[in-house]
Amino acid sequence: MIKSTKVSLKFCNHHRTEEISVLVDEYKNVMKQFIFILWGKQKINRMVDKSLCSQIKTWLSARMIQCAGKQASAIVFGTKKKQNNRRFVIDRLL
Repeated sequence: MIKSTKVSLKFCNHHRTEEISVLVDEYKNVMKQFIFILWGKQKINRMVDKSLCSQIKTWLSARMIQCAGKQASAIVFGTKKKQNNRRFVIDRLL
């Protein structure tokens, strides 16, 4: 079961909108750091190690860092898997 909610920022004041924007920008920065670290590894685990999380320098909470790490590992894992499938097809055609 997937639980989800919809949140509207329609009636949000300007200050709150800026805070959300800063949070999203920092989350993107953490994601980029994780992807940069994970891209060089051969084996990518779905769960991010504590030692990997400690390499990230940010003011986000540990829960958000771990969430970003899981999301980044899924992105890198999927991208590498697609690339390997493409290489297999190209090698087979050649």
